[in-house]
Amino acid sequence: MPRLPEYDPLDVPASREQINTWRRTQEEAPLLVGGFQLDVDQDSLHRLQLRIHNWEQIGAANVAWMTADNHQVWLTKDDLGKLYENAMTEKARRSAVLHDTVQQFKHDGVTLRQLSQFATFVCVALTFFLTVV
Repeated sequence: MPRLPEYDPLDVPASREQINTWRRTQEEAPLLVGGFQLDVDQDSLHRLQLRIHNWEQIGAANVAWMTADNHQVWLTKDDLGKLYENAMTEKARRSAVLHDTVQQFKHDGVTLRQLSQFATFVCVALTFFLTVV
């Protein structure tokens, strides 16, 4: 008698909510910006922006900034400004790619397994893309 295939809980279609959750997770993941892995979630970008706008009140020639991979780098106000601008640009690029990808997922359908495998692919591909461009 033939055996039934084992049930795989990830071999089911991803819901719209699961796809949107996946996108939010991808959009908040650290990015390679200016040679640094940088946290680009809303809170991290806000802290960066506050530090730039309040530079004179804090009074320092440079500041130690912690990267997403826990390396400390010393940056000037101009360095921080460029880092912030580049982070916003790279985040916008990634967001555009993710938007197109999500629209395709919603149109064609995707399983939870494919979604989990694609997450790794997107991170690697975007890091390569953003490094090359």
